[in-house]
Amino acid sequence: IEEAAHKICVVFYCPGRGGVFPADFLRGFIGKLITDAYQAYNYVPYCIRCLCNSHSRRNFFTAAICGITHLRRSKAKDIVALFDKIFEYERSFKGKTPAEKEILRQELVKPLMDEIGRLCREIQSDPRLYAGKLKKAVFYFLHNEQGLRRFLDDGLIPASNNLAERMVKPFALLRSVSLFWASPTGADDCSVLMRSEERRVGKECR
Repeated sequence: IEEAAHKICVVFYCPGRGGVFPADFLRGFIGKLITDAYQAYNYVPYCIRCLCNSHSRRNFFTAAICGITHLRRSKAKDIVALFDKIFEYERSFKGKTPAEKEILRQELVKPLMDEIGRLCREIQSDPRLYAGKLKKAVFYFLHNEQGLRRFLDDGLIPASNNLAERMVKPFALLRSVSLFWASPTGADDCSVLMRSEERRVGKECR
């Protein structure tokens, strides 16, 4: 998390995308797990899922740009604007204590999250709107709403997992190259070679 005194990035290779892999890696962990909505993390026991609002915003941003009808694009833009206001507030909270953040979030951010939820349910009830990319965005938010709202009640929980996303960015940019690591051993070697890049990105995140 952003408030951590010492940030550590660990990258390791798994031979698949199943839930057994995060469950094995995080064996013994008890606490709040900050991730995107990838379902494999549901296999990690004794953790509370705290989900990323940047991922949810991205779906509405896509709907605002690529939506079929003007009405759908307009509704998506309204929700994107609410997310943008939330992240504007979050940036202004930098330097506050977790307790102070929690109070400010309840006062300023919670009404915005409530409004996003209200608009999503309104869209869901209207067949003219609940279709295409906007339907996908609304479904994602409502299906994951509990996890997306958890940051409101804990000042230590970020509104997004952008920090982790930034740390794995080098791998995402080199994804096409990484396809040609021909074995699990090669994938492990790739992780080793990337450590210097991780340290560089880590310094930028401090």
